[in-house]
Amino acid sequence: MEVNTTQRTPTILCLITLSICAILVKAQPGVREPFEPKVQLGKTTYNGLVLRVEGSKVPVYAFRGIYYAAPPTGKNRFALPEPRRAVVGDYDATKYGPLCPQNVEYTSHAFKTPLPVTDTSEDCLTLDIYTPNLDPNRAPLTVMVWIHSGGFNIGGGSLLDGTALAAFQNVIVVTLNYRLGALGFLSTGDNQARGNWGLHDQIMALGWVYDNIKKFGGNGKQITIVGESAGAVSVALHYLSPLSSGHFQRGIAQSGTAISHISMVDKPRMWANALAEVLLCSTDQSRKLVECLRGKTIEEILHADIDRKGHVGLIFTPVVDNSFLKSDPFFLLSSGRFLTNDFMVGFNQDGMGYDLMRSRGPPGLMDDFKPETFRVAANLILQSFAPGDTTDIVDAVEGLYYPNKDVSDESTPLEKLLEASGDCLFVAPAVATVDAFSAARARTYMYEFRQRPSFSTLPSWVGADHGEDEYFLGLAFLGEDVRGNFEFTTEEKRFSHVMMSYWANFAKFGDPNGKHGRNNTMTDIGKLPYWPRYFPREKLYLKLESKPSVGKNIKPEKIGFWNKLFAAASQNRKRHEEL
Repeated sequence: MEVNTTQRTPTILCLITLSICAILVKAQPGVREPFEPKVQLGKTTYNGLVLRVEGSKVPVYAFRGIYYAAPPTGKNRFALPEPRRAVVGDYDATKYGPLCPQNVEYTSHAFKTPLPVTDTSEDCLTLDIYTPNLDPNRAPLTVMVWIHSGGFNIGGGSLLDGTALAAFQNVIVVTLNYRLGALGFLSTGDNQARGNWGLHDQIMALGWVYDNIKKFGGNGKQITIVGESAGAVSVALHYLSPLSSGHFQRGIAQSGTAISHISMVDKPRMWANALAEVLLCSTDQSRKLVECLRGKTIEEILHADIDRKGHVGLIFTPVVDNSFLKSDPFFLLSSGRFLTNDFMVGFNQDGMGYDLMRSRGPPGLMDDFKPETFRVAANLILQSFAPGDTTDIVDAVEGLYYPNKDVSDESTPLEKLLEASGDCLFVAPAVATVDAFSAARARTYMYEFRQRPSFSTLPSWVGADHGEDEYFLGLAFLGEDVRGNFEFTTEEKRFSHVMMSYWANFAKFGDPNGKHGRNNTMTDIGKLPYWPRYFPREKLYLKLESKPSVGKNIKPEKIGFWNKLFAAASQNRKRHEEL
């Protein structure tokens, strides 16, 4: 492997100059040091930068905006990703690549930290690498590949800075972009446009990492995929896809599984037709529809005002395409048709706590919530996976979560609705998932994230809201340009170390406790609280907060209720597939 840390062999004068510069440049988070790391990959020389984080002397070498696929434009729009021709010569890997096309204004509101890049382009299939190891004589490091959140419609790999995780845990962190919205998930339900383009992008990125990460100090045979929300759904779907076999060894799904009903679209052709009609494309033949949409501009597709017919969920998401995904996810899970790689699955204490319902629910729902609104909102949730008359099911949900309708405090029915929604979307699917994986003898762990940030501005009754777990994967140790106005307490920084250690241990050893399991001792923050493996009989999981503790069999009656509904809905979808 050819790796240089300077452009040419330094003279004595250069070495003295660099030493002086190193003294003068204070090692602040995100500060670029006065030399460039270089990695030679084939005919391409990647020029990166050096970053440091608060509390660590370890330099992290960052290589950003590396293209892993050809531009998905023209005939490659609504098609599988293609390999990209390598650059001959120098490649500036000091800057992030553009975001995939999305509504950046909405993205800036959805993500609470500053956007590191706001430019968008259809030619967006890039990845970023954070590595503490460019020494070819050292053992290659474990690789953690981050798949970003955003409901398959917004977001980007650059929104997670992997510097701290790489520095503190001695792992390589890779983040990636994948196609979003209609460009990433439009499906005509046939061979003209099967869909799941964004998931195929992820597979190509994983293939690039497997083939090339050795040059950046990594072990391509030890890759853990990690994601939150839509990224977690992606992670879980890779376990169900035969195309993903061999591309990763372990996975961590943070607040999202393959069987959450918001993960999939049952009738993708309806939404493809809806987009085509707005853009004056024929819907008579799939081929003509796809060709017409390939000729439309990004602005036309992004700003198409689609009639959602009262649908409040996402309309361009993964589908059963008989290629990436052969059948209904719940059926695949219940029938044991999945990869049995080590798997960690979790959810947040108030996964539907506030912001997600405000942004995803019916307009005005959170601003003027009345007790009688409970039934209306519950029905909307049920309609997304149990269409038809749901009166009896709503009655059951109301009896389970809101039996006392005469409570005068209007916050009470809202809290109950958010609990029911969170159980339906996150908790019950997580339990069903770990039950299936553990029964198949996969090494499985489950957690409930309970650490409400000190800087939260949400109502006091909201615990750890959706997405807030991401803040504790190293953000506390980065500069203000990355973390924004978030200020972490000493206790929160210590908790960040605990969480990063669990995540990295699992990636390295398949056990969040570390190489030696229960007896593992951490050198920087003391003994790591023991996290038991999940088994269907005991149902032990970790309550992940500043003082972690073990929980058992979370909400059995409520979780059992939802998973019975999911099983029945899956049988109905399976019958529909066979017709």
